Amino acid sequence: MAAAAANRCTTLAALATVIMIIPAVAMAAQHIVGDTQGWNVSVDFKKWAGDREFYVGDILVITVTCPVFNYNKSHDSVIQVRSGPDFQACVPLGDILDSGNDKVGLDTAGKWWFISGVAAHCADSQQKLVVDVEGAAAPGSGSTTPVSDPNTNAAAYSVAAGGFVAAAAAASVALAIVMAF
Repeated sequence: MAAAAANRCTTLAALATVIMIIPAVAMAAQHIVGDTQGWNVSVDFKKWAGDREFYVGDILVITVTCPVFNYNKSHDSVIQVRSGPDFQACVPLGDILDSGNDKVGLDTAGKWWFISGVAAHCADSQQKLVVDVEGAAAPGSGSTTPVSDPNTNAAAYSVAAGGFVAAAAAASVALAIVMAF
């Protein structure tokens, strides 16, 4: 009898841990850099970043077009630079993203700096992005991305629905565990 009670307490502790993790997973946002225009010289990345809130756990998707840091890898790349001065001066020291469809997990709070791997794009066209990542989002607030283009809306809903489905699936598993005892 004592062993069964101890086993039940262990199961409930594990369940409580899973339930505490679910909201953080479900609330992470995926930000498509440049929205439908992607990573290119025509986007005002300062304005783009200023229109959003970024939180630890969010993901930057860098691409040429919707849906992901997306760009033509034969014509551009992205460099995650290490400091504000390197960002301002377009100094290409840092991690190079060059797949044409890159995702960057924002795993720490603070400033994250990105510049184009093409010197003229950064220096002349200001193709660079800085995001200020805050700590974890407050419960219930979520991290939202304002959208106006219907294609971007579809991507945002897809990401939100994916988080909701993952949370619902985890909650169902947790409920099944509790009902088993």
